[in-house]
Amino acid sequence: MYGEHQKTLPMDIDIVSEDKMDGTVTLQITMQEGRNHQLRRMFDQVNHPVRSITRQKHGPIGMKGLRPGEWRKLSLTEVQKIKSRQAPKLPARQPTPSIVR
Repeated sequence: MYGEHQKTLPMDIDIVSEDKMDGTVTLQITMQEGRNHQLRRMFDQVNHPVRSITRQKHGPIGMKGLRPGEWRKLSLTEVQKIKSRQAPKLPARQPTPSIVR
């Protein structure tokens, strides 16, 4: 999928439900990465309106039980999961030796 001229990782899209009475479809979309407003822009391109988007997870962190605008502290396990997903740090740069004349 291309968004803002940048290639993004593939996503999975499944139909969860379809209401023929009001013409709506509920989709479950699993993204590996998300860019700002990517879903809205993607569906705009195919002329398909988006009524709402609900985030279920952010990386390894589940959002179950949280209402919009609500927050909670992360568990130690969640913090460890986040840290383990980060790119490895590069070794510290060695200082350049100065030339003494």
